[in-house]
Amino acid sequence: NSSIVNEINFEKINKIENIEKKILFFVPPNIGLGDAVEYGLAIKEIIKKKKFLQFGLAFVGRYEFIFKNHFKFKKIYRDYIAIDDFNSYDTYFHFSFKIKELKKNKYDRADIEKCILNFFNIQIKRNKKINKSKINNLVIFPISDSPIRTMPISVLKELISYFSKNYSIKIILYKKSKISNYLETFLDYPNIIKVYPKNIKDL
Repeated sequence: NSSIVNEINFEKINKIENIEKKILFFVPPNIGLGDAVEYGLAIKEIIKKKKFLQFGLAFVGRYEFIFKNHFKFKKIYRDYIAIDDFNSYDTYFHFSFKIKELKKNKYDRADIEKCILNFFNIQIKRNKKINKSKINNLVIFPISDSPIRTMPISVLKELISYFSKNYSIKIILYKKSKISNYLETFLDYPNIIKVYPKNIKDL
């Protein structure tokens, strides 16, 4: 498309001390569903603690509905952002550019939420206590688009064997995925429930 592009402006990376009151967060491309949730949790905590006058999320892609419906973020830009909207912010923050641990997160996994909050000097104070008496079933989502990020079969089997004694186990699978179909051949357990969402929104 070079014939229709007149100019390309590269992102300027600001130091953390230069962050102002109106911030636009750039979400990395092609993240997974779990990653989107972690970014949402971290951003929600940052906004709560730092109290920005304005914030937005750019390039959220197919997970726009996650940030909009589940985290209630208002200013979300799916695949592009208009220049007037872009200029309304005084700080641009790209997570994988600014945070060292997230640069190669696709291949060298990191705790996304923890890395982001550590960068902003914020401690997670979420209540981690779980009332086990109220839990009736456990849901395991073991698959990914990448074989590297798919749960190992041996680990999945151990989880099923351990938890199925006290809980109802549901395994999320996807019929259009070769990885999921291969994984399913090892799941011959009469006491588990297999769930097949049609797409991510259905999930």
